[in-house]
Amino acid sequence: MADPSAVPSAKQLASSASRKYKEITLSDLPAGAETDLEILADTLLAKKLLYSLFIDRLVDWVPFRRDYNKGHRAIADFLWCRAITLAVTTNVDELVELASKELGGVLRTSVTGAEAVKIWDHAPFLKIHGCAVRDPDNTL
Repeated sequence: MADPSAVPSAKQLASSASRKYKEITLSDLPAGAETDLEILADTLLAKKLLYSLFIDRLVDWVPFRRDYNKGHRAIADFLWCRAITLAVTTNVDELVELASKELGGVLRTSVTGAEAVKIWDHAPFLKIHGCAVRDPDNTL
């Protein structure tokens, strides 16, 4: 992640969340969960703990809500001037939205295809894994 952004990588997030999981539950996780976010998420989903524990307690959301970089600003600018017709991301942070505010506009993020086809003042910005700020309970 380019400076000044400090969003953790998937591997870093898996490691941090796994460590907190073990501290809270005193339970072990399957092999690979400490370095593979998909294995960790699948495990917690199967235990019905993805939202109540992982989303609510294991993830430090602060880095996902501050310090956007030039890339985030460029995407926001491209959306506002319609240099692109659509941006699709798997990121769940709000960094493009924060950059958009600096440009003077509130970016309306879509988390479903139905929302993405609405007509806004900017090109659609679709977050296919959800949005940690707008809809954390449905973020993957």
